[in-house]
Amino acid sequence: MRMGGRWRFIDTGSSDGFFNMALDETLLAGYESGLMPPVFRLYGWNPPAISLGKFQPAAGVVNLADCRADGIPVVKRITGGGAIFHDEEITYSFVCSDRLAGAVSVKESYKKIGAFLIAAYGEMGIDVSFAGETNDVVKSDFCFGGREFYDILTDRRKIGGNAQKRKRGVIFQHGSIPLRLNMGRIKKYFKNDITAGYPAVSLGELQPRLSAGKIKKILKESFLKSQGVEFTESRVSDSEMETAKKNARIKKKCFYTGEAS
Repeated sequence: MRMGGRWRFIDTGSSDGFFNMALDETLLAGYESGLMPPVFRLYGWNPPAISLGKFQPAAGVVNLADCRADGIPVVKRITGGGAIFHDEEITYSFVCSDRLAGAVSVKESYKKIGAFLIAAYGEMGIDVSFAGETNDVVKSDFCFGGREFYDILTDRRKIGGNAQKRKRGVIFQHGSIPLRLNMGRIKKYFKNDITAGYPAVSLGELQPRLSAGKIKKILKESFLKSQGVEFTESRVSDSEMETAKKNARIKKKCFYTGEAS
């Protein structure tokens, strides 16, 4: 099913983890209010950050003292799943009506919507599949050490993670596409041994000549083609920016005075 219609396209560049998660929440709220059209966003992370699944207790997963000492923000996502160390990567998010997926189960909706990712990796010369299609589903505190049904594998190695939230006829989804994975650096910030999980691979390892700009272009065009939508180049509005910055300050305060929020 193709939903069609006109969407906002926003490339917000790289921001800190507090702002990135606050803006995703702001865009979701704006669409829920009926005042904003569906939106597709691309972004990066600077400085590196750790995002936790909605139900993950920060203190049980990451070494918060080390994160605070090294300036590595720890933030909660509005979606579930395992913790992700975001560094050199491209992240996408979108919010729209659940008509995009049609009257199918949540798992099937990931396949329908995720068609743009399968197409994008194919355009990059990488053969991929969903973990659920090969029965490679494994739980882990660390996102890239486990495999959810809708994660993307190449040669049985995880190359991309995706998570979704649904509420009142609305779908919000975001996903991580790592360009580099420095497991030696990442493991310092996790309480459990993240190298003991299933193998992961970065896009940079498979296609080192692809620039971030080229990858973004492929992702954008693949979404357009697979979902039959049209994009209007957009930016974050003043009111969206004000709301996101306000909520980002709250998240930052929670991180340095208590648990991640």
